[in-house]
Amino acid sequence: MRLVWAIRSRLLVLLTHTCPRTASSFGPRSTTATEVAGIPATGRRISVRIACLYEFEKDRLVCERVWFDFATILRQLGVLAS
Repeated sequence: MRLVWAIRSRLLVLLTHTCPRTASSFGPRSTTATEVAGIPATGRRISVRIACLYEFEKDRLVCERVWFDFATILRQLGVLAS
């Protein structure tokens, strides 16, 4: 496993639990540590909001869904115009 993002900090924004689902929203702040999808490591800081939904059946995780805006990351890396 290779390190792609050097996570500097995480900000937990929301954690909600309703049986059988748990939702979380957080905002990691990091820098690129290696090449990602052909984009060289820039050392620039990035921050993006991520939302996750976890679904359970009894004590087993059966589904994990993750949403984030990749265009925001590309803009912060200087790859995509603002």
